[in-house]
Amino acid sequence: MSYYTMLVYMLSVTSLRLRASNTGVSYKFVKIKPNNTGPERLSPGWVDRSRSHCAANCRIRFSSECRSFMYNNVTRLCTPANDLVPGRPGPTVTEGDLYLCDNCQPYPKFVGYENGSTKVAYMYDDDFLTYADATTACNRTNSHLFVPDTLEKVRLFYTIIDASYYTWIGLDDRNAEGKFVWANTGFEIVPRLKNLTFASGQPDNNLDSEDCVHHQPGATGFNDGNCSAVMRFVCEK
Repeated sequence: MSYYTMLVYMLSVTSLRLRASNTGVSYKFVKIKPNNTGPERLSPGWVDRSRSHCAANCRIRFSSECRSFMYNNVTRLCTPANDLVPGRPGPTVTEGDLYLCDNCQPYPKFVGYENGSTKVAYMYDDDFLTYADATTACNRTNSHLFVPDTLEKVRLFYTIIDASYYTWIGLDDRNAEGKFVWANTGFEIVPRLKNLTFASGQPDNNLDSEDCVHHQPGATGFNDGNCSAVMRFVCEK
């Protein structure tokens, strides 16, 4: 019996389970509705008989590179895809619904870092988004905007980014002016770290319109800026 015919499919309303019975390996694809994130397409799509066959052919043709796929139930267009990338367009009407493999480590672009008590995984995104959209993009990859809440993580942040670009960090005072809180915990930045990491004279809430914190090219530390500005960002988990 061929590998293809040995595949067993089990469908539900929101998920598709694909199991290669000769290996015992099971892959579960879950239907999702992305927001400000989209898959990296692996190739042009093809017409396939069902979602199950689309999932199977995606894994057969692209092996572990197939971490998601799109399927149009009307046209039967099957489009193989890889990782979800913040800022990348989601599925088009032509491509149909998006299914994500929830046990295939779908976000391998995160880089691990460990030094003493500091242990994080991060992803630097070169798209330009507002603070709110960058926050959403990170959340869609089960992460949050990078939180440099220790001097070690501040140093790490500056090794990650391209310092010639404005870049968001996960710190803002949107809820209470002057109370800057971290994106992951809601805790206020401690005064000592605030004094050490912000540029001279910052934060200043210029024109009473700056609530979100970022790296500014040429500055000696962090700055508060208008949350509707578009910048690069770093996700962390």
